[in-house]
Amino acid sequence: MRLGASTNALSNRMVNFDARCIFFPASRIFPLFWGILRVWWPLFQAPCQRHVQALSKLNSNSPIFGLGQCSLDYIGMIPAYPPPDVKCEFTNMHIQGGGPVANALVALSRWGLPCYIAAVVGDDAFGKTIVDSLREEGIDTGGLVTRIGHLSQFAFIAAEPDMARRTIFWQRPTGMPLQPADLDLEVLLKSRALYTDGLLTEASIFACRKAKEAGIPVHRSARRWGDEREFLHTMN
Repeated sequence: MRLGASTNALSNRMVNFDARCIFFPASRIFPLFWGILRVWWPLFQAPCQRHVQALSKLNSNSPIFGLGQCSLDYIGMIPAYPPPDVKCEFTNMHIQGGGPVANALVALSRWGLPCYIAAVVGDDAFGKTIVDSLREEGIDTGGLVTRIGHLSQFAFIAAEPDMARRTIFWQRPTGMPLQPADLDLEVLLKSRALYTDGLLTEASIFACRKAKEAGIPVHRSARRWGDEREFLHTMN
């Protein structure tokens, strides 16, 4: 559905992407989960930093090429997930950008790496907010394609802090998925790495093949969206 609220109203209520945990803003919404993460994070921090340092040694002008989802997330806290056919009040509403690829690129951009995103948005208020928030994070949005007359990806997330879990209700963009012809191959072939979540299957497989042929590292989100065999053949 389209929002009646203006883009400015949305922007004023937005919360920035949280790069401390690229999967979810746990420090604000999941205190228990965040406490557990802080214990385990040192085990993963050093490998992540070494990987970022290795990427930094490549051509400093070469971006990380991200291909996949960018969303606008509405996040509300609830004490427990409700049974069917009831009303459930939520609190602590947060509005912020989301999506596996968008989150990863924001984290990398905050670590000082140039990033470029290829994705689909609609020409609705959500789409403008998504684009503006990515640009504010220093991400090159030259690969974002706006589908006129269509809606952007949106999610409402019910977070249960006491249970350290969340339930995501989401809608993918209603416009045509990104196609291979929509990709800027010149940017892709000059990239230092390709990262995709695999949702835009046709474009993702095409990009993975091109990157592999050019010797560009290919990284994939661990999420599963369907038949993984095609992706396994394109990974290096």
